[in-house]
Amino acid sequence: MSVQKIPVLVNGELLDPKTAAVSVWDTTLQRGDGLFEMIYVKRNAEGKLVFVGLDLHFARIFRSAKQIMYQVDQSRDVLEQWMRKLAELGGTGKIRILFTRGVEDGKTEMKEFAPKSVIMLWHPVPQYKDREELLPLEYPWSCYPSKTCQTTKWMSYASNMLMTRIAEKEEFTDALLMTPDGYLLEGPTFSINFIKNGEIYTPSVKQMNILPSITTAIVLTLLHNKGYKTHIGKYHMDEVLAADEVFVMSATRILIPVERIGEKKYTVEEGFKLREIAKEGLTERENWIGHLTSPYDFPLDL
Repeated sequence: MSVQKIPVLVNGELLDPKTAAVSVWDTTLQRGDGLFEMIYVKRNAEGKLVFVGLDLHFARIFRSAKQIMYQVDQSRDVLEQWMRKLAELGGTGKIRILFTRGVEDGKTEMKEFAPKSVIMLWHPVPQYKDREELLPLEYPWSCYPSKTCQTTKWMSYASNMLMTRIAEKEEFTDALLMTPDGYLLEGPTFSINFIKNGEIYTPSVKQMNILPSITTAIVLTLLHNKGYKTHIGKYHMDEVLAADEVFVMSATRILIPVERIGEKKYTVEEGFKLREIAKEGLTERENWIGHLTSPYDFPLDL
């Protein structure tokens, strides 16, 4: 799809993607003080567009807003209406929602130049390699083990992107983030999971203070319902290096096996089997609250 045809909504209004913009005075542009969400939209077997994990995404949007003290002015119904409008124009792809803060509090004379905005962008699904090669890196910006800081979907992703660039420079596909004392966190834009003796292990959201992954919550439920034993907890990198297989999950990757972490190589056969289960089940329903059966601790408290 050419850039001229990529749909963009700003506060519900369809705009030319080449000229849609926010003010230079917007605090989100100047300081990264805003939040975002990214939702995978896919046609199911009947041809209907399904927003994968729609209710979980809204739960995370309002949780993120609460965490950074941001007031979402639109109701869920209004936001969903805008999203569906965008999806009908774009089709299967990903919808990125950006909530900007506008000018800083107290600068009332500037508000007309930089009002708060809700920006919705449709993107085609990126093409990824079918196997990941990850460089383990210490991640000093982690919220673990802070009780004040909570990992959220804020706009400030520069540190995550830096980790990816460092890994790519070393000829890996991406980074694997860990605490200074060697405990597993996540990837810059994905969750990390490993298999040992046929059982699946995933870092706990609450124990490791990492971003709750919607794809992980859904896929672990699909696997749990297929009879796989799934576990959450605090895992050291030594346990990952001793695993039989490793795989990553995210909205657009869905599930990709990991072939290498550092110098350690893994088999990928089971990962490809899990990927097929995930792809088949993701569009089973839009709303998953009340249907999550794995131990994965996705927070639903607002």
